[in-house]
Amino acid sequence: MRVRARTGEAVSEVVEWNRDVLRKWQWHMPGARHEAVADGELSNGAPVKLFIEVSQERPHYAPSPQLGTASLVFWVYMPSMETLRHMASARAFVEKNGVLVWKNLPDTQGLIAAAQARVDGEGNERAAAIRAKWEQFDSQRVGRQMPGHTFHRQVFAPWAPVITPKPEPKPETAPKALPWAPGQVPGSMLNFYRLKDGSAWVVYRREGGGLGIAPWGELEDGWDEALPPSVGTADPDLCVYIARDQASPFLYFGPRSKTSRNDADPAAFEGL
Repeated sequence: MRVRARTGEAVSEVVEWNRDVLRKWQWHMPGARHEAVADGELSNGAPVKLFIEVSQERPHYAPSPQLGTASLVFWVYMPSMETLRHMASARAFVEKNGVLVWKNLPDTQGLIAAAQARVDGEGNERAAAIRAKWEQFDSQRVGRQMPGHTFHRQVFAPWAPVITPKPEPKPETAPKALPWAPGQVPGSMLNFYRLKDGSAWVVYRREGGGLGIAPWGELEDGWDEALPPSVGTADPDLCVYIARDQASPFLYFGPRSKTSRNDADPAAFEGL
């Protein structure tokens, strides 16, 4: 991690520390997308949480020196529908392509804080030296200044934090959630499946984590009994299923589908 002076001066220092060995894993039942699947411990005694993320792009996290719980993410990109048709091929895909990414690795030795103090101190010294040179330059120029002209110079002040508020997103440009997929993350990818029995379902990401499974088309009697509990639980108020975990819907629909498609626009599923 590179620590830079907060004075604006070109002073920086690279801070590195060894990653501690993982040990003592305790696994949990699958939960929402934002919940940890396991709790562990580093060799230095610090706690660590393990998360799972399935997305098209590998996540990148800014260095986070906060003390407390370390966070580790097991990431894998979304496999093809053909791969998900069989448990063996899906497991082999995850074992081959899954990688571990540190989201937060605490600086338990205080190396970052010490480096920040050093570079800030050096930055303030450089800024003070520049101010002294300008003051000397001013005193030498005052005697030669022409009447009616004012000499302007840039003043370098010590660093002070500047808080810039984040711009609010424009409502008219933000994507809207689909009414038949309650809780959907607006603009997120939809997974469409037309099963061999003629029924059709759409798997989508829900805000707050987890997956939803919505019937495609008009709601028919018995929709809430069409899928087994191993896939999800029917919510009669929302008229959708809440998936049991991140993988069950894909493993269930994959081998039973005759047509499937992924798209953020539901219009792409018309006629399938």
